[in-house]
Amino acid sequence: MKSVSLKSLDTHNKENQADVFFNSLYTKKSSDWNTIGEKKLLAICKEAYAKVPAYKKFLDDAKIDSTKIVSVTDFKSLPIAGKKNYLCANAWENLCKKNSLESESLVMTSTSGSTGDPFYFPRTTTIDVQSSLSHEIFLRSSKIARNKSTLVIDCFGMGVWIGGLITYQAFKYIADRGYAITIITPGISKREIFQPRISRATTHRRTGVRHTP
Repeated sequence: MKSVSLKSLDTHNKENQADVFFNSLYTKKSSDWNTIGEKKLLAICKEAYAKVPAYKKFLDDAKIDSTKIVSVTDFKSLPIAGKKNYLCANAWENLCKKNSLESESLVMTSTSGSTGDPFYFPRTTTIDVQSSLSHEIFLRSSKIARNKSTLVIDCFGMGVWIGGLITYQAFKYIADRGYAITIITPGISKREIFQPRISRATTHRRTGVRHTP
């Protein structure tokens, strides 16, 4: 089975490459994906130690030898990097990969702040593409055909919060890959969500609502 990278899905009209990606999901057993996931986890940990100053300091301060993190069991023994002891304890630029602020295209976004103050962080196009693939899995498992008109009502909060923006971007990428999707973003405004003109102005056979529980 031919493989496809996330990078190849970053641009518009890549529905054929997306098909290759989704088809590849069924070529391996669950145990194989567990092994792949574990290897990816350890690779991310190694990369973070090498390229993210704050994480290197975090492990060094805990007297952890990064070269000995070679299994998932080793990874589970690491201290938990939380909001208080890691995110808020380090300068923002040290939480990012070295030179990423100067070399990458980033979008600033924030958490919802449900546990206190929201935390602001940058995200890359790759994160948006990964999100779109997760959302497309939902569409495919729901048997929603590409050529059947579907209205997506994004009722997550918009603005800087990640919920509404990444949901919009996910469905926009999916639409660019060939789905007959129309997106509207009323956010959390009930007046806009239940605006009768939305129904009168559209003739979609299906309507999907994405909202905060």
